[in-house]
Amino acid sequence: MDTAINISGDLDTDENGRMIFVEGTDELKQRIYILLSAVEGEFFYDRALGSRIQSIDTGSANACGLIEAEARRVLGVLDGVEVTGAAVRDGEVFVFIKADGNEFEVEVRRSADE
Repeated sequence: MDTAINISGDLDTDENGRMIFVEGTDELKQRIYILLSAVEGEFFYDRALGSRIQSIDTGSANACGLIEAEARRVLGVLDGVEVTGAAVRDGEVFVFIKADGNEFEVEVRRSADE
């Protein structure tokens, strides 16, 4: 179980201001989102946390292959998680995942401005 974060990266709360918790597949999706969206080397306490997806030119011909390879490298620390593909849609990056008997996509946050 983990505390939920919202799209802004802040702790998510319910209407009464209490923290929301996630578990199971939702917790795994959140963990994947954090690992892929964090910029590798920018978290002071763990310089290895994160990915280099933010530095990939999404307009290049091989962008999806590079994103998929980077996602595989980063998510290799998670047991039972398989990266099945990647896509760029309107400049937004998506990674396709198979885990826990489910298939889902995770949007990768590419900058603090988004």
